[in-house]
Amino acid sequence: MVPREAAAALQDLFADYPLPQTSASNAWVVSGQFTEGGKPLLTGDPHLRFQTPNLWYLARIETPQWKIIGATAPGVPFTILGHNGAVAWSFTTTESDTRDLYIEKIDPSDPKRYLTPDGALAFESRQERIKVRGAADEAIEVRATRHGPVLSDARDEYAKLAGSGHVIAGAAVALMDGDLTPQAIYRLNRARDAAEVRAALAEFTAPQQNILYADAAGDIGFIAAARVPIRSRGEGLAPAPGWTGEYEWTGFIPFDALPQSLNPPSGRIVNANHRIVPDSYRYFLGHGWTPAYRAQRIHQILDAQPRHTPESFALAQIDKVSLAARDLLPLMLPHAGTDGIAGAARELLSVWDGAMARERPEPLIFTAWLRALNRRLYEHRLGPDFPAVWDLKPTFVKNVLMTQQRWCDDPATQPAEDCPTAIRGALDDALAELVNAHGAGIASWRWGEVHYARFRHALFDAIPVVREFGNLRVAQDGSDFTLNRGTSRIASALPYASVHGAGYRAVYDLGNLDNSRFMQATGQSGNPLSRRYGDLKERWRDGGTILIAGTRDALVKGGASLLTLLPEGAP
Repeated sequence: MVPREAAAALQDLFADYPLPQTSASNAWVVSGQFTEGGKPLLTGDPHLRFQTPNLWYLARIETPQWKIIGATAPGVPFTILGHNGAVAWSFTTTESDTRDLYIEKIDPSDPKRYLTPDGALAFESRQERIKVRGAADEAIEVRATRHGPVLSDARDEYAKLAGSGHVIAGAAVALMDGDLTPQAIYRLNRARDAAEVRAALAEFTAPQQNILYADAAGDIGFIAAARVPIRSRGEGLAPAPGWTGEYEWTGFIPFDALPQSLNPPSGRIVNANHRIVPDSYRYFLGHGWTPAYRAQRIHQILDAQPRHTPESFALAQIDKVSLAARDLLPLMLPHAGTDGIAGAARELLSVWDGAMARERPEPLIFTAWLRALNRRLYEHRLGPDFPAVWDLKPTFVKNVLMTQQRWCDDPATQPAEDCPTAIRGALDDALAELVNAHGAGIASWRWGEVHYARFRHALFDAIPVVREFGNLRVAQDGSDFTLNRGTSRIASALPYASVHGAGYRAVYDLGNLDNSRFMQATGQSGNPLSRRYGDLKERWRDGGTILIAGTRDALVKGGASLLTLLPEGAP
């Protein structure tokens, strides 16, 4: 067993693991029976950490044989998200568990070996040399076991955590040999129909993604493509003993058994990182599903009109209604205070529609209240571990208020507290914080004053004074639970700033792919001296889109830049 006090350190250790970070996204597709044009519409907006230069670079690439339009990323020789004139595709994160920690036991008779069910094996080992400016090179030994790299070699505190005679190794699909993901994306870029999309994704390895797609013939589909381990025992939720053989990966979920759908009877496929399989699904994917609020809101929008257009989908991408707020306020408001500023806050929230509008005070009051309520519910139980897990957690709060009310009591104090007391106290805490920061005029508070998209420059942000020259910011609607997603780090010094969201948005019209709509969050230039630096941020905030269509000559005449690549020696 791993000591309880080791849990936070293990979590911290795994956060340093060099793997793709968990993120979030929206994507949905409808068949032609639900569109004005009679062909599918697909939309996608991957959510990642805000930065500048933006990760995504919009590009239209043409060769004599084909063209492809969409989101590229520096250093990646493919278009990651987009369309090629015949098919379109987008990704969301599956939130699956494809990495485990193993505690390895060192061979007592030979410290260069570790124990396995079949006897001792030698650590794989290599030397890496790090160049240090103005000093001698640093040489480090990198070790690995049959499960993966030895993470406890990274820092002394991790070695202490592993304990005497043990090391901690990490197994991850993304670090395994035989990863054909680049080839899969290459083939996806050139797929001409749904069948070729599926054939390409059979080689997709890591990280697991929900890939939604549509073709010009009218097919729509989805597949959660990747290698997903099948465990002989357990679910990988805690470090497992590596020397017993009880917790090994015995293979991967067969491709045909991965979650997938083609032309469902509903005529729609929706994903916003929520659970994609029923309880009856025979394989384990993970436990880290995102609350279904965004997915539920997509379904509401799709149900609201019989047929959709690229314009209606683009408008839905910036929808700011929080179903989390609508879900929780009926449980919270009856216990809010009725006098003074608490009464004023209660009156505002009682008629609020849950729209996280940047020009309104209600989103700020609600978010600060929910933040403070989470603090009251579990800070006293977690002690020093609390900041690492402090978040808004709406589904947890709902469960507490409805069925698990013991969380409202601090067992270390008397008399016992109840949930109405916790709710009232949290509102008082939140309002005191807001009055201190914004003054007592509650009606003049504005969500956008603190909920602004913060794009930190990859280089200049590390340089005092200069950082303000390179960093970008813009007031933003939405929250962590709206389609126009703007996630905040609740435990940080700027708890309401938006640091994670849709850096790229696209709507693909399979009836006329030249009518597809695109937007990226900042601007095409990463140079603060360029007139294109940051020139898209307000347009992105307000849901604006651009077309990347027309002939080459017309685009250049309209101000577009043209880069022509020729083989070496060509005239």
